[in-house]
Amino acid sequence: MRLSGTNYARAVVCGCTLWLLVVNLAWPKKYHVAPQGEDTNPGSASAPFRTIQQAADMMRPGDVCVIHAGTYRETVRPGRSGTPKAPIRFVAAPGDTVRVIGTQRATNWVLHQGKIYRAAVDWPVDQVFVDDRMMIPARFPNAGRDPYRPTLVTATVEKQICTVEGHRWPDDHWKGGSLWGVGKTGWVFGSAPIRGSQGNTLQLSEKVPFWSKGSGKLLLTGVLAALDSPREWHQRDGWVYFWAPDGVDPNDLGVEVTRRRWAFDLAQRSYVEIKGLHVFAASINMEAADHCTVDGCCIRFASFGRGIRGGFNRDRGMNADSEGLGVVVGGTHNTVRNSVVAYCLGDGISVYGEHNTVRNCVVHDCNLSSSDCAPVNCTGHGHTVAHCTLFNAGRSVLLHRHLRQGRIEHNHIFNAGLMTGDLGATYTFQSDGQGTVIAYNRVHDVRCHTGVGIYIDNGSPNHLVHHNLCYNVTDCGIRINTPTRNVLLYNNTLCRNGKSLAWWGSRGNDDQQGVQVVNNILTDSVSLGKGAVARSNYTGEDPGWLDPKNNDFRLRPDSPCVDAGETIDGITERHVGQAPDLGCFEQGADPWTAGSTLPRKQWGDSSGW
Repeated sequence: MRLSGTNYARAVVCGCTLWLLVVNLAWPKKYHVAPQGEDTNPGSASAPFRTIQQAADMMRPGDVCVIHAGTYRETVRPGRSGTPKAPIRFVAAPGDTVRVIGTQRATNWVLHQGKIYRAAVDWPVDQVFVDDRMMIPARFPNAGRDPYRPTLVTATVEKQICTVEGHRWPDDHWKGGSLWGVGKTGWVFGSAPIRGSQGNTLQLSEKVPFWSKGSGKLLLTGVLAALDSPREWHQRDGWVYFWAPDGVDPNDLGVEVTRRRWAFDLAQRSYVEIKGLHVFAASINMEAADHCTVDGCCIRFASFGRGIRGGFNRDRGMNADSEGLGVVVGGTHNTVRNSVVAYCLGDGISVYGEHNTVRNCVVHDCNLSSSDCAPVNCTGHGHTVAHCTLFNAGRSVLLHRHLRQGRIEHNHIFNAGLMTGDLGATYTFQSDGQGTVIAYNRVHDVRCHTGVGIYIDNGSPNHLVHHNLCYNVTDCGIRINTPTRNVLLYNNTLCRNGKSLAWWGSRGNDDQQGVQVVNNILTDSVSLGKGAVARSNYTGEDPGWLDPKNNDFRLRPDSPCVDAGETIDGITERHVGQAPDLGCFEQGADPWTAGSTLPRKQWGDSSGW
C-alpha cells in the first residue's frame, strides 16, 4: 500500500516524535537544587528544586542531582537504584558549600527560672548545638574543659546498688536518671537507669555493664535538677530546658536540636554516589546497600549517644542501635573515601557486611562515650581500611573484632585510650581473622595504663601482621594473648614501648602454637608463649636508625639490621640488598607511607567539641 503525501508526512512526524520520546526517557538528566528554588519548578539550572528529595524522587539511573550552596534540613531517600554503568549521583555544585543537617531550630524560648529557659520540642532530642558546638546534657558533677578528661566522682557498686562517696541528695533526687561510669578495671564505660535514690545511695534497674563489684568513677545525668551551669540542657515532658553559654537569652542564639538521624538513607539501594557534601548532626545509612559511594564529604556528629548502653559489643548491625553506629557501611561493596568524619559519641564509621572499603579518610575524635566504639569499627568479611588517618578516641582507634579476611593497611593511627585502659590502638578479641592482614601501619601514642599498639586479644588466631611501626606505647607494641594460634609477625619495628611483645592467658594458658616472630626489630622486652617461634630478630638497643628523635626509623647504611633477615614468600621479595633487612623499612628503598593525603586544613581538630 502506498501512502499519500499527507499520510507519509504524518507517519514521519509520529516516528520522529516516538524516537524523541524514547531518547528523552533514556538520556541521563541533570537536576538542580537550591535554597531559593521551588519543588514545583522543573529542576533546571535556572529554575531549581527547593529540596534534594524532590530530585531524588524523580531520578533514574545515570541522573545527576547538582546541589547548590545552602543548608538543607531533610532526610534524602532515593526513589530507586542506579546501575553499574549508570549510577545515581548527588554532588555539590563546583566550589559550593552544601550542608545537609539533622537538626531543627528551637525557638520561642521562655524563662523557666534563674538563667534556665525552656522551649517546646515535641520529639526526642539527643543533642543541642549552638554555632555548631555541642552543648552538655545536664549532669553531676559538672563537665570540665577537656571532654576526654571528664570530671567524675568515686562510687562503689554491688549488684544493683550504687553508693556515691561524699555526696547526699533528697530522696528520689535521681529517680528516672541514669548512671554513666567505669569500674576500677578501666575497661569500658557503661550506663544503668536509676529507679530510685536515698541520700547517697542509688537503686539501679539493672547492672552497670562490666563494672565488677567495687569502686569506680561515674557521672549522673538525666534529671532536670542536674541542670545548674552554662551550656547544660535537659528534655522533659515536651520541653527542652537550656542554660545558654554566658547565661544569655537563647532567643538571641541559633539553638539547634537534633531531629533526623539520616541525611541520606541509601538502605537497600545500589549504585548511588554522594560527593562533596557537608553533613552535620546526622549520618549516612548504607544498611544492606551495595556498590554505593561516599566521596569527598565532611561528616560531623554522625553519632551522638543515641541510646548507647555501653559495655562490650557482641555484634554489629542495625539491630545494635545501642552500640552508637556512625556512618553505616553495611551491605556489600560500598565505599567511603576521601572524607572526614569527626566528633562522634560512638563510632565514626561502622563497617559490617562484606567487601566494603574505607580509603583515604581522616576519622578523629570519636567514642567520647568510651563505650566499645571507635573511629572505625569493622566486623564482617573482606573489608579494607587503607591509607587513613585515625586518631583521638576514648578507647581503641580501629576495632576489627570478627573481621575475617580483611586488610588494614597504610594507616596512621594514634592517640587511643584517652578515657579508658587495657586496649589497643587496633584491637580484636575472640575473632578468627582467617588471614586478616595488618600491614604498613604507623601506630603510636597509646598512653593509658595497659595501652597496646596492635592488640590480638585472647582467642584470635590467623592474623598476618607485617611491616608495622609501633612506638610510644605504654604497655607493648604488639600483644598476642592466649590461646591464639597462627599469628605471623614479620618485619615489624617495635621501639620505645613499655615492652615490644607480650601476652596474657587466663589461668596461665600459654598456647601460641603456630605463632612466628621473624625479621622484626624489638628494642624492648619480649615475652612469648608455648609453641611460638622467634628467629632472625634484632633485640639490641641501637638498630642504626636515621633520626629516631624525630621518629624517623629508617635504617642507616651501616645498620646491623641491613641484609640480616630471611626471605619470606609474599613478604620480602622486593628487598634491595643481598637479603631482606630487619624491621619495617628496607634501607635504600623508598619508604612506605601511612595515612591520608587529605590536606591538613580539611581535618578539623579537637576544638570541634
